[in-house]
Amino acid sequence: MAAMINCPYCGKLADPKLDNCPHCGGYLQKGGAPRGVGERKRRQTCPSCHALVQESDIICVACGTNLLTGQKVAQERAAAVQAGSRTPWLVGAAATLFVLLLAGIGYAMLTMSRDPVQRAMRLSADGKLLEATSLLENYVAKNTSNPAAYFELGKLQLATNQLPAAAASFETASQLDPNNADAALSAVVCLAAQKNEGTRDREIALLERLVKQNPQDARSWHLLALARGTKDDLPGQVEALGKALTLDSANVEMRLSLGIAEALGNNLAAAAQHLQQALQASPGNGDVLAALGTAASMKGDTAGASQTLADAIRGQTNVAAQAATRLALLLIGEGRFREAQEYLNQAGTGGASNPTVAFYRAVCLQAQGLTAEALLDFEALVQGGGPYAGRAALQSAQIYLGQGNADRARQALDRAQQLDADAAILNTLRGRVLSAAGDATQAQEAYKAAIVADPTYASAHLESGLLLVRRQVFSEGLRELERYLELVGPDRAGTRAEEIEQLVTQLKQTLTEEGEPSAQSLSTARREAS
Repeated sequence: MAAMINCPYCGKLADPKLDNCPHCGGYLQKGGAPRGVGERKRRQTCPSCHALVQESDIICVACGTNLLTGQKVAQERAAAVQAGSRTPWLVGAAATLFVLLLAGIGYAMLTMSRDPVQRAMRLSADGKLLEATSLLENYVAKNTSNPAAYFELGKLQLATNQLPAAAASFETASQLDPNNADAALSAVVCLAAQKNEGTRDREIALLERLVKQNPQDARSWHLLALARGTKDDLPGQVEALGKALTLDSANVEMRLSLGIAEALGNNLAAAAQHLQQALQASPGNGDVLAALGTAASMKGDTAGASQTLADAIRGQTNVAAQAATRLALLLIGEGRFREAQEYLNQAGTGGASNPTVAFYRAVCLQAQGLTAEALLDFEALVQGGGPYAGRAALQSAQIYLGQGNADRARQALDRAQQLDADAAILNTLRGRVLSAAGDATQAQEAYKAAIVADPTYASAHLESGLLLVRRQVFSEGLRELERYLELVGPDRAGTRAEEIEQLVTQLKQTLTEEGEPSAQSLSTARREAS
């Protein structure tokens, strides 16, 4: 078959061997001329409307007639449409599909515009948190059974730091949809962040429900253990940590928590076992070393505790301040006040003021004879009114007594009494103030009140016994001094036990058969008692 060409007038395919296009009549050969050209030259008018046309025109601009075929363009297009009538259903189907697509998009947009949860999520994504929050708050006020609405509301409230409201929304979402573990855990986080004693029971209830629904979730068991610990429920804490470790035995943090819980419950052997296992799993772990040192100190292993705590402080531990404070207290008990002060300085660096650190640092200063600096620290604690205010007032009174300033000592004791300070120490110091003022009778009554408040307070027996000896009530004074030695025991560091023991021995040797000492021993006893 010969190759076809496009008609230069109508563009349709035609046989190049023909002189004229079979569609429009236009000439196809270079030398040829279309039919009717001579006639058109003679007329120079359109055969349909008789309007004047140019010789080279093919279409009449007045009526649209094809000057070569005599047909109007509109008629030719109608014929083309009729020729293509085999595929009208495709056009209709495409149009229908397009309409349905538009309808679907419109319906989706309408649905989203009507769904407050979706609208709130879009507003949140645009940064309009308050508008989104208000939208959902108004919605849940009227629709109280939509867990998704409460969950999204909780997230918005959490993002705007409305912790109590967020906790309540997450709790409601969790109650409406118990399978939404994220809602329950989010509620726990919000409740814990409030650090409110009233929220602890709610935390525990949520976590207990979680572990009941999913007993294989080690994380929920661990959180439950921590929550129970805030309520001092040590047995419940140990139980939950045991469950968690059964599911995740390699978790060092959980084993550390279990060791601490056992130590707090005074189960020191089990505590040491768990902590040693944690240390084997994570050698050099500062947090584990700090816990081991604490447990050792509770067992009375002062040397081991001091070394382990020092190792923890030198390493990386999240409880460096607590470890340094405990180590300082051990050193104070050994009379190593300068070293203790250095660790207390470490514990007090950075962060908020720690009253425990401040008090014992002042004690170290006092023990080293730096009374002026100690008094400043004690007075700051008294003015602060914290847990050490009463004890600080008693220490101030003791310093003033040592300085011979009875008036300032009395003022400090009055302040200590207002702060509900320890009655045994308070009355013992008051007895010393009265004794220094020459009021032996009232001083003796003060010592008796101290002993009634705490029969095991050794200093009250010592002061009472010495005053009785000075007042020549030797038998009763001797009993008080012997009681003092009994209470002090074998650990006599920092006490007057040795000189009192000598005084007791001397008094016993010099007592006459009638129970009275000789004149020489009486003079010696008075001097020793003073």
